[in-house]
Amino acid sequence: MSDAAQPLSHARKLRGLRWMFFAETASAVFSTFTLFGPIAPLYFNELGFSKSSIGLVLSLLPFFGMITPFFAGWIARTGFRFVCRLFYSIRKTVLILFLLLPWVARNWGVDAAFAATVAIVGVFAFSRAMAEAAVYSWTQEIIPDSVRGKAAGIMTILGALAIIAGSVAAGAWLKAAPGMNGYLAILAVGLLAGFVYLFGMFHYPGGAPVARPAAPHAGSFPAQLLSVFRDRTFAGYILAMAMISLGCCYWVFFPLYLKGTLGLKSEQVFLFDAFGYAGILFSCFFWGWCADRFGSKPVLLVGLWGWTIGALFWLLIPANSAWTLPAACAFALVIKVFSIGYATGMNRYLFVRAVPPEKRHLFMPVFYAASGLAGGIAPMLAGYFLDRAAGGLFPAGLLRMDGYLLLVALCTIPLLIALRVVHRLPYDGPLKTREFLGMMVQGHPLLAIASMIRFRYAGGESGRIASTERMGSARSSFSADELLDALSDPSFNVRYEAVVAISRMPPNGKLTAALVDIVRRKVPELSMTAAWALGRIGDRSALPALREAMGSEYALLRARIARSLGTLNDRESAPRILLAFRSEPCDGVRVAYATALGSLKAVEALPELLAFLRRTSDPVARGEVTLAVARMLGGEHRFTRLWAAARTDLGSACAETLGGLGDRLGDGTPEILALRDMARECAEAWMAGDTARAAALLAACARAVPEDGVSAACRDVLRECALGLESNGVLQRNYAVLLLFALVLAGVEIRQHLRLLKRA
Repeated sequence: MSDAAQPLSHARKLRGLRWMFFAETASAVFSTFTLFGPIAPLYFNELGFSKSSIGLVLSLLPFFGMITPFFAGWIARTGFRFVCRLFYSIRKTVLILFLLLPWVARNWGVDAAFAATVAIVGVFAFSRAMAEAAVYSWTQEIIPDSVRGKAAGIMTILGALAIIAGSVAAGAWLKAAPGMNGYLAILAVGLLAGFVYLFGMFHYPGGAPVARPAAPHAGSFPAQLLSVFRDRTFAGYILAMAMISLGCCYWVFFPLYLKGTLGLKSEQVFLFDAFGYAGILFSCFFWGWCADRFGSKPVLLVGLWGWTIGALFWLLIPANSAWTLPAACAFALVIKVFSIGYATGMNRYLFVRAVPPEKRHLFMPVFYAASGLAGGIAPMLAGYFLDRAAGGLFPAGLLRMDGYLLLVALCTIPLLIALRVVHRLPYDGPLKTREFLGMMVQGHPLLAIASMIRFRYAGGESGRIASTERMGSARSSFSADELLDALSDPSFNVRYEAVVAISRMPPNGKLTAALVDIVRRKVPELSMTAAWALGRIGDRSALPALREAMGSEYALLRARIARSLGTLNDRESAPRILLAFRSEPCDGVRVAYATALGSLKAVEALPELLAFLRRTSDPVARGEVTLAVARMLGGEHRFTRLWAAARTDLGSACAETLGGLGDRLGDGTPEILALRDMARECAEAWMAGDTARAAALLAACARAVPEDGVSAACRDVLRECALGLESNGVLQRNYAVLLLFALVLAGVEIRQHLRLLKRA
């Protein structure tokens, strides 16, 4: 068996990627400096070709892709490697004749030069079609799907760096040597890069021949074609790709628009191109990483929406102004960010979802033919349209109403159709588009990505802990997988920090499941933190696991879980927590149960919490139980404000609260009037600094609250606080603040009761 026919291991594929990175970098320079960059329309324009002629020449490149289905069987049986080597060699060699076109134009005229150009590009396009029909299948074989997006990102980065450097150098060269000689030198450099690409491509692994498939109509091309389009996903993908090609056709003539309408020079056009590739450079790895992790379709849709909307803004670039070049470069940078996004999504979706790997020798040529048809029609129609619309320039405010404006407006229609079609395609990853968009605006995505990179390359424990903490601070779901990796770190401190970091994250199904798993393991130290994190995240999907873990043999873990159940407002757990509160011998653990019952507003437990408050001496525990009682009554924000004020100056807080209560009670029944007067008297005692008398009057206010209209829970709290103030002989801050809070709530209930009576 030949080397090409041997099945490729994953390791061998990864080793082959190094040659692919090298070759594709050279190919990017070749494409930009020959027929696929701004040099081509500028060179043809210098030769004297019309826009229709330029569009026709450039349309030959994709049009020849339509022949590939007729050669699909031969390409597969001959071998992808052999076909690529043969036709890529012909493609690079024939383009040398491009350097002779100025000589042809001088001696035989522009028409002869155009005919020669069509002949050269025809041979080039045929060779390109044959080679790329094979290379798509070959690429699907030699790049693992798990790293396809990242590999595409790396190749794009390397290519963008080379193109940026080349574009800057080409712009400087055209400034020093303008005209035809400058274009010829740039073409020569592009041809040299093409042969460097050939050298790298000869080292690709794989590419073995494929045996003829044993199908009933294997030899019938129409039957094969129909069988391919019966795949609805593939057919939808082809339709979307065709609409995108039509919707982006105006970009082919953008260099001429920059030079002819906006007034830029040739070297400035290359600078515009360099800024466009800078946008690609900054974003391509991000798009590829997102496509691998979250799926191709969300990346494709976000990029396509950005391109569709952003393309309308290039008409606002001022013409013949000092701001023309900066505005054009800024636009190029932004729009290329979105273009590489939808290109990355389209490319990955093709290989991962649209084309079955076992039928790639049949699907890929059909895809290439369809893309050639759409890609060939697009520039030809655009060139014809721009020639027909020439001379129609007139100002309209900030816009320039010319053929380019009309062309962009028309191109929006197929782009919207493409968006509709892509929305209907099946997803190939775990996230929907809306979820992906939410992640992009959630938290601090850039901080999350930077922290993820640091985490991957952190060596020591302290570095991993710091990176994990930053991922949590970013609050972006982009780092979910890295946090899951941190949960399995061999260091306990890193795992602990990962749980804390996850607690800061928005709800995420994978992270919640990981924390639930930690709780179920019942490792006390980490399980307690995981239970706390589940409560802080607020994901109610964790409730069944937390209820189950309430049966743990570890008292502190049960207490921590009870707090989380209270935070998640799980009313269903209230009876179980109350039973645990009654049977728990440790007061420290009972405080946790009391807090949970307060969060759940389990009023049925109020008498027992008041009794617990009466006998608890620890000041911190008393404060927490007091807060739990206040939560049962409702209006926690009032209590916390009153608590903060009383902590600074209890007398002033009591005087201000009681004075306001007396004013709000107003006129009413004799009982209400008596309460109002007593509250004002108590406020005066506080202001005078007579604490003993003020405490006695405060207890008397609690007993003076009428029963009508006041809830039983509020009356129970008032009665208990009054007893506490009277029996202890000293002023207790907890009872005083809780009593004031209950008085305020009682005043609110009394006023509501009086309004209802008036209505009745």
